[in-house]
Amino acid sequence: MLLSNMLKKPVITKDGRPVGVLADVIVHLTAQDYPRLSGIVLRLGSGTVFLPIDQILDVNAEGLALVAATVDLRPFQRRLGEVLLRADVLGCRAIDVEQAELVRVYDVDLARTAEGWAAVGLDTRKTSWWDRGTQPHALRDWRDFEPLVGFPGGSPSRDRDRLARLKAAQLADLIEQASGPEQADLTAWVSSDPELEADVFEELHRDEQHSLFALRADSEVAGLLARMQPDDAADALMELAQDRRAEVLAQIPPSQRVQITRLLKYNPTTAGGMMVPDFLQFPADTTVGVAISAVQHAEQQQPEASLSLYSVDREDRLVAVLGLVAALRLPAETLLLHAAEPYPVSVPADAEAEELCRTMADHNLLLLPVVDEERRILGVVTVDDALAVAHSTALAAR
Repeated sequence: MLLSNMLKKPVITKDGRPVGVLADVIVHLTAQDYPRLSGIVLRLGSGTVFLPIDQILDVNAEGLALVAATVDLRPFQRRLGEVLLRADVLGCRAIDVEQAELVRVYDVDLARTAEGWAAVGLDTRKTSWWDRGTQPHALRDWRDFEPLVGFPGGSPSRDRDRLARLKAAQLADLIEQASGPEQADLTAWVSSDPELEADVFEELHRDEQHSLFALRADSEVAGLLARMQPDDAADALMELAQDRRAEVLAQIPPSQRVQITRLLKYNPTTAGGMMVPDFLQFPADTTVGVAISAVQHAEQQQPEASLSLYSVDREDRLVAVLGLVAALRLPAETLLLHAAEPYPVSVPADAEAEELCRTMADHNLLLLPVVDEERRILGVVTVDDALAVAHSTALAAR
């Protein structure tokens, strides 16, 4: 039964007298199950009263029938944890977890379950007034959605298992689509998981990052930048107001600060500005087994930056490369000197995004080393970072 069809229906006592009309339906949210109806809000003239759900005898197309001949006329007051489906849900936006997008709720499906009446579905498709009654409702399971904004009566913690289906890039898109209280509520939830927060902020558009950083204290921004990948953190730092950069940078832990500072001297659209300073290089006489073990223990390193094992000479100059997949297929005692491919492709730190992307495409590379004049590795560029910069550059050129 649709909520829209029930609103303003008469509420009738046991002896057949109409005492008012249905103004709203009250539920209590749970993290995983359907929200159960706890009562209704009955409109009497210009006022409203509360009726518990156990006083409802029957619900049908004609209205609601009560079990008693009288009602308690004390004015309705919302209690902690109560959600009003008409006031708080209809017309409001929610997170469609399945589609990873924000949708607006146009109706709520109510049904009698084994535990009692509950809200079991949502209709998020807007129907024009001339289609009403002719077009089927696009009802979907209530559990496919998450409320976007907390309710005045309070709401339980979000279902982390449900929202865990969303990738960091999808959450970033949702934050960019949201506005006002919606965005504040969503970023607050993301911030409850520091690592997830860092991943999401790496995916945000620079303008959105700037707006959100402006709302936070320097210490909070520093903590977040410290958890982000150094190249993303360097770009984000440069988006801060100039008078904040030095203070924020000073509050970043020394090890991360050194990496970020090193990247700040490069243009963000060049290989130097896009590279990740964490990479794996080994002397030529290193065995494949030792190199793979190093990958396994590089827990703080970006996984994409471990896709290639670089072999260097005594002066740390790049001389050969072995892909991680190829390494896994070799006997552990094999020397990199014998297995790695010589003359690996590389680019200088001042290589522009277009050149970098063309080089990676021509050689089918997922990882590209950035070297100095002596062919010492400065960092590596991952294919996802290269594509992101190329995409941004293309958009800016339109």
